[in-house]
Amino acid sequence: MKKGFITLILVLTISAIALVISSVSLLRSVTEATISTAEESSNKAWAMVTACVETALTDLASSTNPVGAWISYNLSDTISIGTESCYYEVSGVGTSTERTIHASSSVNTYVRKIEVVASTNTPAMIVDSWQLVADFD
Repeated sequence: MKKGFITLILVLTISAIALVISSVSLLRSVTEATISTAEESSNKAWAMVTACVETALTDLASSTNPVGAWISYNLSDTISIGTESCYYEVSGVGTSTERTIHASSSVNTYVRKIEVVASTNTPAMIVDSWQLVADFD
């Protein structure tokens, strides 16, 4: 009877260790999948907001007159790619050659916002600043 009892305890101990190891492996896999999904959402938000800024810059470049002074307007648009979207707004009025672009994108809980200041004194457009911001002033 002692041999059977020792064998039973040994089998239960080995089973418990195997259960702990498999549980840790499962939790680690779930954590890595969550991190991977979060990183993917963050990268999508960054790509979308960058696409909005590039679109706004392209719109600005195509709206200059031959001497390089931009027309006075406020421009905004929403861009959708697949199931994701972003929004941008260009502001700047009068004869000033400076325009500010505010672009934002949200993918799941990840929000990315970029503020770009662009100007032109010649027919070429110059990006004076491009920065990731927490919020627009």
